[in-house]
Amino acid sequence: MSQFVKNTDAVVCSGMYFFDVLPSHSKPENLESLASYLMRLAESNGISSMDGLSALCFPHQDRRITREIADYPPISFDSLMTVAICSKESLLATTLFHVAAKFGRSTLPQPLSRFLSGAVSDFLRFCPVCLAEQQTPHYLLSWRFLMLSYCTNHRCCLLEICGKCGNSIPLFIAPFKIGYCPLCGWDMKKGHVDLGSEVKLLTAVVRTQDIEFLLKFQPWELNGNNTIHLIGQRLAHEWRKRQITAVNLALQTGITLTVVEGIERGNPMRKGGYLSRLCQVCRLPSLES
Repeated sequence: MSQFVKNTDAVVCSGMYFFDVLPSHSKPENLESLASYLMRLAESNGISSMDGLSALCFPHQDRRITREIADYPPISFDSLMTVAICSKESLLATTLFHVAAKFGRSTLPQPLSRFLSGAVSDFLRFCPVCLAEQQTPHYLLSWRFLMLSYCTNHRCCLLEICGKCGNSIPLFIAPFKIGYCPLCGWDMKKGHVDLGSEVKLLTAVVRTQDIEFLLKFQPWELNGNNTIHLIGQRLAHEWRKRQITAVNLALQTGITLTVVEGIERGNPMRKGGYLSRLCQVCRLPSLES
C-alpha cells in the first residue's frame, strides 16, 4: 500500500516510499499540452522541483531529458500512466504525436522536432482571457503553432512574452504554477490583449480548425505513409489544374525545387520536408475536405 506524506519532493528524491498513485490525479483537459499537464500534476501534489517530478513520472529517463520536455511524446509513458491513472491515449493527445502520425513521420522526439521546426514555438504563447475563464487553468497545445496568431474564442492576439519582465516564457520549468510567469511571478491573466481585424480573425478560425484536426486522433493516421502520398497526389493535381509548375512554385515560395518535388511525390522523408513548408505550399487547406 502506498504511503502518502506531505512533502512529496523529499519522499520521491530520497526513495523512501513508492507512490502507486498520486493523491491528486486529474485528467488532461481538452487539447492541453503535456508540459501544462505535468505542471498541474506537480502543483496539485506539492512537487516543487524538476528532479522530484522526473523521478516520479519518468524514473527510467535521464532527468536532463525531462527538463527539456516540449510536448513531444516521450519514449515511454509507463510510470506517468500509473501515478496519474491516465491512459496512454489520453497522454498522447497532450503531445504532438498525432501530427507526426498523420504525415507518416517518426514520433520520436528528435526527428519530430526537426519535422516541426519553424511551425511550433519554442516558448509559451497564450491568451490571457482563456486563462482567466478556464475552470482549470491550463495551456493549450494549439497555442504552440506559429501559424496561429489569434484566439478565436476571444478575438484577440496571442501573447508571446511576459507583460512584466518582457522575457519569453519557458514551456516547462519550475516553479510549477500555471498562469504565472516562472521568471518573475507575473499574473499572465492580466496581460493586455489587442483585438484582431475581421479578415485576420476569419483566417484564424480556419487555421484553428486545421490545427485541432491535426492534433486529434483520426483512424486513417494509422497508415500515415499512404496518407501523405494521397496528399501529394491531390496537391499535384491542383497545381496542374492551375498550370503551376514545380519550378514556379519553388520561385514563389522560396522553397527549393527538391523539396517541392518531394512534397508532390508524397515523399515524407525528403530532406527539408518540414511541416511549415508543407503548409506554405498548400496554404493549410482543411485536410477534412
